[in-house]
Amino acid sequence: RTAGTQVDDAAITAAVKAKLAADGDINPFNIDVDTNEGVVTLQGRVDKEAARTKAEQHARETDGVRRVINLVKVGDQS
Repeated sequence: RTAGTQVDDAAITAAVKAKLAADGDINPFNIDVDTNEGVVTLQGRVDKEAARTKAEQHARETDGVRRVINLVKVGDQS
């Protein structure tokens, strides 16, 4: 990875986290965002399927994102 790619990835991660924080239906602390060469991976746990879907949608709509891998789980840990 070049320094430019790392900067872009960090900017994408920050932008996705900002969108999650601005969404009142999503607790941004429950979702971990990682970006590698424009591929965003979402991990964590949310209460509702709608929050999972919205988190993925926010990531997809972020500039520079090439692909989204949504590993967010729904419901309580069992």
